[in-house]
Amino acid sequence: MLRRMIAETYNTIRAFQSPPVSQTKHQKLNKRHHLSSLPRRDSQSWPATPNNLDLYTFYMPPKRASSSLSSSHLPLKCLSVSNTLTTLTISIIAVHGLNGHYLHTWTHTDAPAKPVRRWSRLLRKGATKTDTDTVWLRDLLPEKLPNARIMTFEYDSSIFGNRSAFGIEENAAKLLEELWNVREDEAEGRSIVFIGHSLGGIVIKQAISTANQNRRRLSQPWYADIADCTRGIVFFGTPHRGADKTKWLGLVSRIVQTATNQPKSRFINVLETHSPHLLEFSEDFKPYVNQYAIASFYEEQPHRLLGSLVVEKMSAVLWLAHEEAVMMGGDHSSMCKFGKNDKRFDLAWRAIRRVSKGRPDNNSAVVMMS
Repeated sequence: MLRRMIAETYNTIRAFQSPPVSQTKHQKLNKRHHLSSLPRRDSQSWPATPNNLDLYTFYMPPKRASSSLSSSHLPLKCLSVSNTLTTLTISIIAVHGLNGHYLHTWTHTDAPAKPVRRWSRLLRKGATKTDTDTVWLRDLLPEKLPNARIMTFEYDSSIFGNRSAFGIEENAAKLLEELWNVREDEAEGRSIVFIGHSLGGIVIKQAISTANQNRRRLSQPWYADIADCTRGIVFFGTPHRGADKTKWLGLVSRIVQTATNQPKSRFINVLETHSPHLLEFSEDFKPYVNQYAIASFYEEQPHRLLGSLVVEKMSAVLWLAHEEAVMMGGDHSSMCKFGKNDKRFDLAWRAIRRVSKGRPDNNSAVVMMS
């Protein structure tokens, strides 16, 4: 019964994960592949990679080590930087969403010309990328914004097996601290732009609120620096008012938690529609939102497995007078994955450039909030 219930809710879970878009055949769910025919978890033939996600993973979750595929344990990872610090004019920080990944969330994968076996690439030692992968933050954006340092923030947002004791507030504070570590010895005043997908947008909002609320703390000078230097935020499918799909996802996670003794993510309940926690984060952000340029992208297409939008437009847009709200082609997962010659990328990078200038009527000074 548990197996059947998890199979029925697989589509909901897939809607919140962020594997590379345009998945190749070996990465797609094989509906005819019965659980009993899958390799045993302790078998060496079972590839341990975040791209390998199917019913077996959720029925018997493996022990989770780290969500990072990088040898570096630093949460803030630099993807691109100009040749010299003197030419830098802006820092761009991207934050992934629920069950996301600091690279995969922003990665587009083209289908290979030749068919590949289901496990062929995954079984290769250390395989995390192919020649057809495009991480647009690293591969495309630097050409458009050559004077930008582009970074991505990693935190544990996994749905199952999440052993982190910290939630949105703590990860927002960590983001601020890590960003200050990068900026501490540099010239003051370099502009900041945040990019957030789904839950990542909520983390960014809380980070901005925390920075403004604590700007006078002498022991933590990074608060005032980041609050003053942030020019704008670009949201991709951020559920400011919650998402209905998380209610069912929360039920499934509790069942799996009970059956497998795996911890449940602290983020799921936060993202439910009318969540008191989500309302609190929005209220904290409200006094400061007019200081920054805002661009909000909402998904155009229903998720192919769910048959509906994951985050509705009503939730993905802040409905501010100075906000730039634009429909982005793709579903909730693919809306922030751009390949080469992808026309949608033009919408994204131009929005980033516009918000980097701050609000048209507020780019020379930041309003001081008490």
